[in-house]
Amino acid sequence: MEHTFRTYIITLVFLPALLNAHLEKPNFYFFQELIIDVPINHIEHADACTLIPAKIITYEGQTEALIACSYWLQLELTSHEIALGRFNLLNHLTELIPDFNAGIACVLAGNGIQTKYRDFGYFSHSIREKIPEAPLFISVFNPTEGIQRDLARALQEFDNIENTSIIHTREVIATLSEKLAQINPEALLLYIAHSEGGGIFSCATNSMTPTQRLAIKHNLFFLGFGPTIPIPKKRVYNALNIYSDKDILTFPFASPFLANPSYFIHITTCITPS
Repeated sequence: MEHTFRTYIITLVFLPALLNAHLEKPNFYFFQELIIDVPINHIEHADACTLIPAKIITYEGQTEALIACSYWLQLELTSHEIALGRFNLLNHLTELIPDFNAGIACVLAGNGIQTKYRDFGYFSHSIREKIPEAPLFISVFNPTEGIQRDLARALQEFDNIENTSIIHTREVIATLSEKLAQINPEALLLYIAHSEGGGIFSCATNSMTPTQRLAIKHNLFFLGFGPTIPIPKKRVYNALNIYSDKDILTFPFASPFLANPSYFIHITTCITPS
């Protein structure tokens, strides 16, 4: 009886705060593991290559993202979403991903260390402008914490020590892989990683459930440019790890795997002047 009374008092004390917190947030923020929050006003005049600021929201918090798509005109927004001025991208994937033909239906990207938001924009734009046919593109920001903390974080990823970027990346990959399989079983995800983006991808996929790991083996292609951790081919549908012959930072991480047939590692000639 005393326990029940104490619980009743605590509920009365905290209920107003809980109700206020609930009313301050859109309804679609509840009971979902991942939200890709997109402001409607940014898509009204966007073309296929316009990068739109969005937010990746998970149980661990949120990070910035940049997205683009050639199918914005096909969106069927609800009156509730229009009133809010925002929508969860995941609720509209069937409108933005073709349900026919094989090929790459969605491109994801992850940046490396010491990347400020402005540089993240350059990174995302450099990828987007080279993608033919402009499928759905989602670039997830891995924000810098300063060079020393970034390096420490990247080294911890070799031991699969989790951080917020890993969590955000895992939730995005796992969710999109699952939904893509439902929309178009013949289509593929392409994940493009630079530098630490490869280490983040490795940790994110290592910590997936068996069901999620099986899903990405069927529909995810990994393309890494100087990934800190090269990805084996059998981890996903296929994986290509590319390194410059002049890359003194990340190429040493690939060296132990050069003769390993489980890895596809390509060494390219550096064309940037020394």
